[in-house]
Amino acid sequence: MNTKHLKEEGLNVNIRINVDRTNFSEVHDLVDILIHNGLQDLPTGLGHVTAYTEVCSSVAESCLDMEEYAALTMIFKSFYMTKACLLTFIPTIQGSKPITAVQIP
Repeated sequence: MNTKHLKEEGLNVNIRINVDRTNFSEVHDLVDILIHNGLQDLPTGLGHVTAYTEVCSSVAESCLDMEEYAALTMIFKSFYMTKACLLTFIPTIQGSKPITAVQIP
């Protein structure tokens, strides 16, 4: 894994995972891969795939809308931080319930 070698060489590495409807369900598997390779301490986040121009219109239907992306980001951050032992609790807004799933039509 090239990212692992970059980290071992002391280079600053950030991981961005571009998500849409075709791959969002596999994000949790990627967390396991990062942990297995000792990369859980690298800054990691989701990238929002959008169809910005007409050229991208063929992928528009697979793009998450902003609400779906925001919900998935919250779930990912809670899952990633807990699974990678970066947090011992899941932060919530006072008076709210933690998000545990997102349904995407």
